[in-house]
Amino acid sequence: MFISGYTTGTLPSHIPLGPNNDYLYFSSDLDTNFTFKHMDTSRVFDSCPNGTVSPVVTQNQGTDSIEIFNDRIYWSVPGNGPNRPFIAKIRPASFPLISSVDIDCDTGGNESHFINPRWIPGFGNQYNITAVSSTTFGPSEPLRASADMLGAVVQSYNDRVYMMNSGSIRFNSLGSQCINGSVYSPGACEQTGGFTRSVNNNPKTCTNNTSCPEWVNISPTDTKYKQFFSIGLPTIAITAAPIAGQKPVPKIETYQGNLFAIRNSCRTVLLEMNASCHSNQQCTNDTYCANGDERPQLWKCEPSLTGSATECDSGDWSLVADNGSGFTNFGDVNNKQITMLQPNGSYLYVGFDNPTGIKVYRTNLANPTIEANFTQIGGDGFLNPSTNKQIYSTISIQNGSIYFVYASVGKTATPVRVHRQQNN
Repeated sequence: MFISGYTTGTLPSHIPLGPNNDYLYFSSDLDTNFTFKHMDTSRVFDSCPNGTVSPVVTQNQGTDSIEIFNDRIYWSVPGNGPNRPFIAKIRPASFPLISSVDIDCDTGGNESHFINPRWIPGFGNQYNITAVSSTTFGPSEPLRASADMLGAVVQSYNDRVYMMNSGSIRFNSLGSQCINGSVYSPGACEQTGGFTRSVNNNPKTCTNNTSCPEWVNISPTDTKYKQFFSIGLPTIAITAAPIAGQKPVPKIETYQGNLFAIRNSCRTVLLEMNASCHSNQQCTNDTYCANGDERPQLWKCEPSLTGSATECDSGDWSLVADNGSGFTNFGDVNNKQITMLQPNGSYLYVGFDNPTGIKVYRTNLANPTIEANFTQIGGDGFLNPSTNKQIYSTISIQNGSIYFVYASVGKTATPVRVHRQQNN
C-alpha cells in the first residue's frame, strides 16, 4: 500500500513490509528518484507493555489502512491473532525524518504505542470480557463474537480519529440466540458496534477491558444499521491483501462538512458464536455472506444533530439512498458490494462491485439523502463490463481548477486497469 501525508517537515510515502509486517518505508523526496528509508515498528507491535499484557503481535497480515493525523501515523493491520484488531499509533522521536529509525514504545501510552483496540467498546474482541472469565458477559452489553481476521479503516475528521470495522453483535446467551446464520431480532440478535472515535486529537491506549476512556462507540442506533451484520475477513488467503469488497467498511470520507462511510453487511450473522471467538484466542469458523443476502449501505454523519456540533455520535447517522428495504443499491440488485466512496471537488462518487460490470454514481448536492440525488456515470463496467467487475481503490487529484477521479478496477486473475473521470 502506498499512501501520502504530512508530518512535521516530511512528506512521507509508506509501504508496510518487514519480518512481521512491521516496517514502514518512507521518502520525502520530491523528484523522480525516490530514496527510501524505514521505520522499524516491531517494538510497538511486539513488546510494548500497554495494559495488562504485551500484545506480541506476530500474526499481522498486509495493511488495512494508514492515516497521518496530528504528526502521528495510525496503522491498521488485519490478522488472525488473539489481540486483534491490530492498530498502532506511531510518532517518531524527532522530525523531519531523514534517516531510518527504530520506533521505541512509549510505555506511558501517550505517543508510539499499540492502541489495544481489542478493548475499545463495540470495536474490539475483548472489550467487555471480565478479568475473571473470558466468557462472562459485561455489565452493560452482552458479549460479542469477533471476526477471524480483522483490521479497521482509519480516518481523521474535525480534529478526531475515527476507526471502523465489523464491530460487536448483541446476543442474549452464548450460542443460542444469535448463531451463525441467524437474522435480526430486536434486543436479542443485532449489530451494536463497528464505528468508534477518539475523544481528543491524541488518544491514549486502552489499559484493560474496563478502562478505555479516550475511545467511544458511535455506531448508529438506527434499526437500519442494527438489523444487518457487518462482514468479516473469513480466510487468511484474503487477509494479506483484502480488496474493498472484502472489507466491512472499505472507506470513510468527508464531503461538504459531513462524514460518510460505506459499509458491507449481510442479512445473516456471519461470525461464529463459540467461546473461543470471545476469548483471547483465534476463531476459524466465520463465513461468507450468501448470494442474495448482501446488504451494502452508505451512511452519513451530520454532527450537529445530537451532542457535539463537531463530533459524530450514535444519533447523528442516517442511511443515504435507502432503497426501501434498509440498504443502498440504487435500484440494482446486482450492486452487491459497495466499494467506492470518493469526494472529488464538488462531487461525491459512490461505486459498487457488480457481476454485470461495476456501477459508479455521483452527486453534487451538498447534503444528499435519496437515490434520486445521484446519477450513474461511466456506463456499466466503464463500458467494459466483462472485465471491470470490481473496484480496488480510488483517489482524487486536482490539476488547477479541474478535479479528476482515478480508479483502479478489474476482476480476479486479470490485469488491473486504471480509469480517470473528470468532474465536468
